[in-house]
Amino acid sequence: MKKMSKYLLAGLIVVFSGCGTTSVFFYNDGVTKPESKKDTGVISIYAQRTIEKDYIELGSVAVANVSSCTGDELKQLLRETAAEMGADAVINFKLDILYNYRASGIAIKYK
Repeated sequence: MKKMSKYLLAGLIVVFSGCGTTSVFFYNDGVTKPESKKDTGVISIYAQRTIEKDYIELGSVAVANVSSCTGDELKQLLRETAAEMGADAVINFKLDILYNYRASGIAIKYK
């Protein structure tokens, strides 16, 4: 169990917002949580798994709702959650609107 804690920061945060449920899972690679960002507009979202900038993965992030959000609202909630994590961007972005409105990705911090 202690070995597992070296690699993962036990932290699952569930926050209820007006539009959906937000989940965050921080990875633990010896890096402390960066300071939260105030401006969510600076959080880039990329569909690809890798980008050309050097970065570290902070953790996975997801927002979900049954049907009261639009895809753009889910994307904005994802940005807000990533900003609270101190992320600069979200990679591996996925949006599922077929059965359940859900947006997810991996929050990253540029080196």
